Amino acid sequence: MGELRALANNIQLVGYSGTVPPDNEADLRAVLKLCPDSGTTVIHTATNRPELSFMLCPEPKDVDDFVVKVMEHWWAVKRLSDSKEGDLGLIFVPSIDDGIAVKRTFDDVFGMPVDLYYSGQNDTVKAITDEQRAAILARWQVPSLDRFPLLITTIALAAGLHIPNIR
Repeated sequence: MGELRALANNIQLVGYSGTVPPDNEADLRAVLKLCPDSGTTVIHTATNRPELSFMLCPEPKDVDDFVVKVMEHWWAVKRLSDSKEGDLGLIFVPSIDDGIAVKRTFDDVFGMPVDLYYSGQNDTVKAITDEQRAAILARWQVPSLDRFPLLITTIALAAGLHIPNIR
């Protein structure tokens, strides 16, 4: 966006982030070339989302260990919170290969089929189409006895998605 601002200084830009800490706001403004005296408006809103549960765990020993920690967290949240039938979970992974490894563990080791949502491709994985991604999301959002209500995803799913009942 900073490069775009350099080309056309008088265009309106709207940015949204749920992850920029207040201490980094000045740096972000500088990178994006958003000057406070040029009419830039920053709107801060509350981040209280009681329906969400986050888990950030230490580096696991291996993929199996990671999946066990995810499952322990999932069941603890389901047991201790006001969880509802149809609650859904997201597991964000840093790469497609990591997602494949986590999916394989859920599917093969624990016998709990889950899908992997991603964009792009690499040497081991071919790209999936928009239609395939839509089918993955639809399958995840419909309760089923033969699928676990978790979805493994890269950052491909992060932007602009609002789904109720995510835990």
